[in-house]
Amino acid sequence: MAAKSFASRLRGSRRFVNGFVAGAVVGAAGAGLTALQFLRSQAAQAALEVKEPEGSAEKALLEQFGFPLTGTETKCYTNHALSYDQSKRVPRWVLEHISKSKIMGDADRRDCNFKPDPSIPQAFSAVNKDYIGSGWSRGHMAPAGNNKFSSKAMAETFYLSNIVPQNIDNNAGYWNR
Repeated sequence: MAAKSFASRLRGSRRFVNGFVAGAVVGAAGAGLTALQFLRSQAAQAALEVKEPEGSAEKALLEQFGFPLTGTETKCYTNHALSYDQSKRVPRWVLEHISKSKIMGDADRRDCNFKPDPSIPQAFSAVNKDYIGSGWSRGHMAPAGNNKFSSKAMAETFYLSNIVPQNIDNNAGYWNR
């Protein structure tokens, strides 16, 4: 009986130790990634403080906190950046800088059209035909409405590299509210 009790306590201890070790490994990995992100943000902060040529200040602002490690090629636009998955023809991730001044302005989405991104090779680019009749609508990852400050910035959100298939009811209904 005592041996059985000792054996069950030992199994319980092993579970605890295994859980503790797994937690320590995950915590160390998280700390390492946080340190890496911090160092990248420090480098971006230093880039902001250096006098830069016209147009690169916005890029430095987007890069301030670093880009995700996923994706080998980052594409920067006027007010958003993304990593494009050429095999799936959708963005892996998109980031944008939103401020009160950027959501105000005269840029109008009625002047914009969905079109392939000119910086992506045609063989790997999504096209409008991919969506027509598919049952899916074109959903912005960086919304056009966040770029009313600039017609160019708004037009860039209509590149199909910034678009993912989205349920029509969600895109025109719930999400649009």
